[in-house]
Amino acid sequence: MVNIKRLEDKDILQMKEVLEDDNMIFDLNNLKKFLTTPNTYGFIAKVDENIVGFAYCYALQRPDGLVMFYLHSIGILPNYQDKGVGSKLMRFIIDFAKKSNFSELFVITDKGNPRACHLYEKFGGKNDYENEIVYVYDFLKKWENIWNIR
Repeated sequence: MVNIKRLEDKDILQMKEVLEDDNMIFDLNNLKKFLTTPNTYGFIAKVDENIVGFAYCYALQRPDGLVMFYLHSIGILPNYQDKGVGSKLMRFIIDFAKKSNFSELFVITDKGNPRACHLYEKFGGKNDYENEIVYVYDFLKKWENIWNIR
């Protein structure tokens, strides 16, 4: 049976396998810091008391007073994929966002990730922005010769 809940401090020690598998940038100490940061949300999927999935989100305040819910990442351990765990986690996040009165929930993925696209579309997500492009400024990578661009 799959149990979904918000990530709590007491769950952090069980997160090691999920974080390593999903190549998350943060470690357990960073995860503790994440949990105490305002407007951040972690969610976990557990099977037999083992954490097999993790998602994290942010509340984004808009100037018009509305607050959007941004799902940044969702990951399920390989042995638990295609078994409904991701769907249950996604349903929980959607229900949480609705009950918390967020104006909308959004997630960014690529067309090259058909599993993610299928999951998001399965729950009514729509890509209304066919021409939308996401630009990323990755400050963790070396920016050699960037200032030579004219």
